[in-house]
Parts: sequence; structure tokens; C-alpha cells
Amino acid sequence: TVALVLVQQGMAYAQLAGLPVVYGLYASFVPVIIASLWGSSSQLHTGPVAMLSLMSAAALIPFATPGSTTFIELSVMLALMVGVLRLALGALSLGAIVNLLSSPVIVGFTNAAALIIGLSQLSKVIGVPFPRTESYLADLWRVVAQIPEAHLLTAAFATGAWLLIAGLRKIKPNLPGVLIAVVLATVLSAIVGYERKTTVDLEQINDAREVTTLRAYRDARDRMSEITAELASLAQQADAAEREGGIEAISHAATMRAPLAALEYELDGIKKNVTRLQVELHAMTLLGVEDDTRGIRFYSSNTLPDGTAPDGRRWRVDGIAGNQVTLSAGGDVVGNIPQGLPSLQVPTLHWDLVWGLLPAAMVMALIGFMEATSISKAIATKTGDRVDTNRELIGQGLANIAGSFFNSYTVSGSFSRSAVAARMGATTGLFAIVSALAVVLVLLFFTSYLYHLPQAVLAVIVMMAVFSLIRVRPLVQAWKVDRIGALIG
Repeated sequence: TVALVLVQQGMAYAQLAGLPVVYGLYASFVPVIIASLWGSSSQLHTGPVAMLSLMSAAALIPFATPGSTTFIELSVMLALMVGVLRLALGALSLGAIVNLLSSPVIVGFTNAAALIIGLSQLSKVIGVPFPRTESYLADLWRVVAQIPEAHLLTAAFATGAWLLIAGLRKIKPNLPGVLIAVVLATVLSAIVGYERKTTVDLEQINDAREVTTLRAYRDARDRMSEITAELASLAQQADAAEREGGIEAISHAATMRAPLAALEYELDGIKKNVTRLQVELHAMTLLGVEDDTRGIRFYSSNTLPDGTAPDGRRWRVDGIAGNQVTLSAGGDVVGNIPQGLPSLQVPTLHWDLVWGLLPAAMVMALIGFMEATSISKAIATKTGDRVDTNRELIGQGLANIAGSFFNSYTVSGSFSRSAVAARMGATTGLFAIVSALAVVLVLLFFTSYLYHLPQAVLAVIVMMAVFSLIRVRPLVQAWKVDRIGALIG
């Protein structure tokens, strides 16, 4: 049962981290085994978790484009950094620091993270873009404002998956509702042709406004990539100059850092422009018309020539590279997942970014440990087990370090999977090893069968998992006892 949850959550949380879904499966293999062998809790399941996936993406987006090679390398490097920090904390017997956190603080932190993570999936549930800026509430409002542009079939898949999973939990709780929903959605998606995409030349779009917006969007994205690369290069050169030492070298480094503020200001403006253009493009729909002489042409409803018969589909822009435009008349699916196990390799270290990522790594190390410890202690109160926080820190640290050598991103103890393990009566760490071996089987033999799995279904799985963690009663009880502590939570 835990293995079934692990596979679906691994794929869903990888996307939350800005990574291809296969990296969620990589993170569900080696780290799970290492943590189960070294950890102190017999029911704690380590692997991809929603909170750290979101934090990993947030930490790395300023340095690389999500899904890019550099972004993947930085995700793996960040896992290594988090692992080293946790291992050091455990070796120094600093696990007791988690005891300094009051219950209202932990509950409040968990509730806030669950809301942020869950609502961030709303765009996938209704099939609209989620433009990411520095203001989460503004981004969420943009998604809500796009509800009239929702893709109905995407929303139908999401609603159906939610009803099926929730219904089976009440009617037949012993059945694997998540697995059943995933299998049915995947099969149905393949049958109805849920994913429907085509790539056309920009000249095939006969709508001046759409073409102008597309070109502006393409140019803005290209400029954003240029500035990001320029910022990384300047920062790297400045760091190298500072390491040389001496007044002259430090002065040279300061000179190189001078343009950074202006570039960052320009980048911020371009990001806002890209966000606006992305929403505008999604609101525009095109109709395809077969042309005997020029192939298929695409028109808006206002520019459609009289007497022409469109193909009956409503096409939207999915992306643009050069003059090649990808159009979609369906929903998003998981797509191709590389088959095979991750290879053993030394993580690529971007030394120029280590100091820049260190604060995020420290926060992730502490928050991930807090998450793992809180669920371990919650289960221990029911089972009577003793939780050794220092040993748990060492186990979590080793899991991240070992995982980084197998293309894993940052992992930690999972609330939902640990709760499932406890409910199913797990008494040793063997259950976690079995779940990791199940992931191995998926990577070796079953990745091709996941191609048509709708992204909306994965989003629903994430939302149901994190919203179930929200607890209000402990904060109400804390208010009656300690109002200051409750306010902090």
C-alpha cells in the first residue's frame, strides 16, 4: 500500500520541485533504503515530500529555469548540501533543538505549508498556467481569475479522481483508491485522446494579435534566459576574484558586481511581463482550418473566413521556440518517463552557488527534520516507540547524501506515507525497503504505461494528501492555554 502511494506522490512532488517526474522516482529508491536502515522510527517513511519539493523549487528558480539541465544539477547538489548539514547536526547531537519548537508552532507551520502546497496545484486541476512571481497571493489570484478559461476535460478528470478516491475511502477503505484512480484515468486518457498537441510554424497562425503576443512572449523568455545566464556568470567571476584575496582583487570583484542590481531589476520586470503575456496567450483560442494549398491554418473566432469549416477543436498556445509554436487542444499528461535505474555518479557541484544556496539548505535541513520528527513522535505516542532524534538526523542526512549520487533531489520523512504505514501495522523498516523495491520495478518495466496519466490527477493526489494534514483544533486548544504561543503558530 505504501509503495502505491510512493509512486504517485514521487511523480507529483517532482513536478512541484520543478523537475521531470522521473526524478521523483529516483528520490524514492536509494534514499528510502538508506533512511530505513539508519533511522530510529520503525514507521517513518523517507522520500519525496511536498513541503521540501516546493522549497527546493523556490530556492533554485532564481538561479536556473525549472526542468533545465542546470536546474536538475542544482537540485541534486542542494540535496547533498542538506544531507551534509543534517549529518553534521546529528553527529554533534543537536537533535534536541527540535524540542524547542512548541506544538502550536509546528501545527501552524504544517497548516500554512499545506495550504500553500495544495492551492499551488489548482492551476493543474483546471488546466490554466500558474505564473510564478514573488507574490504567492497575487499568483493564486491570477489562477482564480482564469477559471472562466478552464479546460473542462481537465477539470472533469480531476473531479472524477477526487470523487473516486474520496468515495472508496469511505465505502471500501481497504481498496487502493489512489491506484485505482490512476489506472482508470490513464486508460481513459489514452482512449479519448486527452493529450492532443501539434507543432506549427508561426506563419500558419492567421491572427495578428496572437502573433504579436507570441513574438513578445518568445522574445521576453529569451531575454530572461540571457539575463539569468549573465547574472550567474558575473557572480561566478566576482566570487573567483574575491577568493584571490587582496585589495585589488576585491575592488575588481566589486566592479563586476555593480551591474548585478540593474540586471536583477530588469529581470524582475521581464518576469512580470512574461507572466502577463502567458495569461493573455492562454485566454486566446484558435480554430484550425484545412487549406488545400497551404496546409492547416489557425484563426481566432473573429478572423475566421466566411464559409470555412473549422476542425471542431479549440487550440491554445502551449509553447514557442524560435518560429515553431506548440498548440494544444487537450490536457497535460505525464509524458515520456526514461526507463531504467539511476546511474551512480558524483553530483555536479556549482561551487559559485554554494554560498548562495547555503541559507536555503540550512532552512530545508531544519524544516525537513522538524517534519520528520513531528510525524515520528506523533506515531510514537500511539505505538510506545522511542524516537532518537540524533539518530534520525544522521539517517536523514545519509539518505540525502547517498541519494544525491543517484540523481535524487532533497528528501525527508513523509507525513502521509508514514501515517499509511502505521495504519497498516508496519512494525519494522522493512516496509520502506519493500516500497523502494516496488519503485525499482516501475522504473525497469512500467514507465511506458504512465505516459497518458493526466497531470490533473497527480495534482488531486497532492491536494488530498496535504489538505488532510491541516489541523485547526490544536490551535484552538492552544489558544485557551497559551494565547501567545497560539498566535505564533
